[in-house]
Amino acid sequence: MNFKNLFILLISFYFLVLLQYGFFSQFTLRGIVPNIVLISVCLLNFFEKKERKEGILGSVFAGLFLDIFSGFLFGTSIAALLIVGIIFKRSHFMLKESQENFPLSYFLPLFVFCFILYYFLIKVGIMFSYNFSFHFDFDSFLGALSYNSVIAVILFYLFKLIFKKS
Repeated sequence: MNFKNLFILLISFYFLVLLQYGFFSQFTLRGIVPNIVLISVCLLNFFEKKERKEGILGSVFAGLFLDIFSGFLFGTSIAALLIVGIIFKRSHFMLKESQENFPLSYFLPLFVFCFILYYFLIKVGIMFSYNFSFHFDFDSFLGALSYNSVIAVILFYLFKLIFKKS
């Protein structure tokens, strides 16, 4: 990993966080903002070669910028995205038969699992940040899961086209 790749990764996640909190907040569906940063972390770890470590480092950068721009306990997003990134990176290599084939049937269940885990970890972080009350709205959760899953599938095919060409 060289300095150029590290810098590009840092700047990319900085702009993704700005886009998520700024531009994509205009694309809410019943108050749900698409989590482009989480989707990008999952896609980066899924399409990255096993020996590369940029995906895990990208998880830390993404969590750092989310924590900087959020109002809750610092480190919550870093920990949540790092855990999700590690699980995503480790799990998909156990499932895949070949590195060249990136099927959606492997990506989508992993994404759903990681989204649920991330959602729970963020809720726990919010609980510790504010008043130790845990509020879980099942309808809002299912809406966020569905909305983000549709966006993840669309971005999955875009990433697949990019990685197939490179």
